Amino acid sequence: MRNNSDDFDQSAAVSKDGQPAAADSGKQLKVFDGDDGAKRGHFRLISILRATRNEEVVEAALRAFYLPDEPQHFELQEIGGLQRLHSDDIMNRNGSPDNRSSVKDGGDAWLLRAKLRDAEVIKVYASWPRPGAAFVPITVSKNSTAESVLTEVLSQLDRQDEDSSNFYLLEVFMSSKQVQRQTLTPQEKILDKLQEIRKV
Repeated sequence: MRNNSDDFDQSAAVSKDGQPAAADSGKQLKVFDGDDGAKRGHFRLISILRATRNEEVVEAALRAFYLPDEPQHFELQEIGGLQRLHSDDIMNRNGSPDNRSSVKDGGDAWLLRAKLRDAEVIKVYASWPRPGAAFVPITVSKNSTAESVLTEVLSQLDRQDEDSSNFYLLEVFMSSKQVQRQTLTPQEKILDKLQEIRKV
């Protein structure tokens, strides 16, 4: 098994004023980037102080994985527990939560998760050569299915007269070791699929 001690990112150690945290002044957390990271045992260590705001903990986790995304779109979920740490939960100086939950009350291992949103933008690539942009951006909501996305894509490509049942959406998953392709069923909910992908 790989030694994860080299995964510690000093830039991920935070304090209330943004200064690096001393190792003995708080708590160290193992943060896994999704289910795949937890399964493989690959984590990053971050250090927190007693007065660290939960949003700063989420920011530190994003920095540790070199993710430039906004912290309000993410949460930390305790491994082995039901506790979730949202970036808008605040922890007071006594280490107790001002809102729902805090890292101080939880364990030492957490999963970094993207929060479920009401709408997302996905990129759909046509399988035939076309001038202009390589992909079509489509906004999907809770009710969006593979079939409704296909109808919208065909409309944006000026092919709305064609029968959408002659087309299909193909999910392409690229990991470090392989590329997997999966055809989505017409009634498959796109936001549910995105959430599954992000959990991994």
